[in-house]
Amino acid sequence: MKIIFFDFSRTLYNPDTDSLIDGTEELLEELLGKTRLSLLSKNPAGRRERAEELVGKWFKKMFFVEEKDLEGLRKILKEESLNPTDCLMVGDRAVKEIALGKELGMKAVWVRQGKFEDEMPLKRREPDFTVRNLKELKHLLTTEVGL
Repeated sequence: MKIIFFDFSRTLYNPDTDSLIDGTEELLEELLGKTRLSLLSKNPAGRRERAEELVGKWFKKMFFVEEKDLEGLRKILKEESLNPTDCLMVGDRAVKEIALGKELGMKAVWVRQGKFEDEMPLKRREPDFTVRNLKELKHLLTTEVGL
């Protein structure tokens, strides 16, 4: 895997408590230097600044978009000269980040936690892996994915 795209809100960061989700720092520290890390987030007021403050040191690039959609993600892949098969999408929204990643040919990990844990994946856009928390994700990435 050349790059991992992480969703920010509700995957790494809880906007309701304005804090990182348990295990975020340990996960990102473990991955640092093993693969390229990029952040993908919608851009409501203050989000960019909060992301830079909380997790900026771990990410090579952070992409803030008005809407997560195929066109925007294709544009990012093209600008970064990335092949989708070299990418892993990690997010908490089965019908957003996971579906987008799968539509483009990425591998995807659904972090099935929090507000959207009962949201079911779209047919033919199911994640390659499902975990319940970031500790499980860390284990998956260091064992199954081989990072």
